Amino acid sequence: MKAQSGISTLVGSRVYEFDAPSGARQPYIVVRPTTNVRGAFTQTQYGGVARLSAFVYAETIAKARAIGAVLLSTYQQFNGTLTDHTVQHTEVSNARTLFGPGDEFRYLVDIIFHFT
Repeated sequence: MKAQSGISTLVGSRVYEFDAPSGARQPYIVVRPTTNVRGAFTQTQYGGVARLSAFVYAETIAKARAIGAVLLSTYQQFNGTLTDHTVQHTEVSNARTLFGPGDEFRYLVDIIFHFT
């Protein structure tokens, strides 16, 4: 995600795996596999599937949604290379707003990569 220009323009290099460091400056994105780490990439006879959830954290809900919209537009039509695999197509689902404790605003996008 850091390499995608639309995303890096909004969050810089603040894309983290699993959790953000304590005190991370917003906005940022946390990417997590939707299953355990070993199950994140499922190999099939036709290739594989990677299921990831991207959590956008921002100072306002409007900003979280705006970054989420860029994630949606970037990955709905994505094809290219992901961890040395060729991505054939992606599915983006379950985009929704999440509210956390205090003033924490989050937007969630689930991304499914189909690769060979």
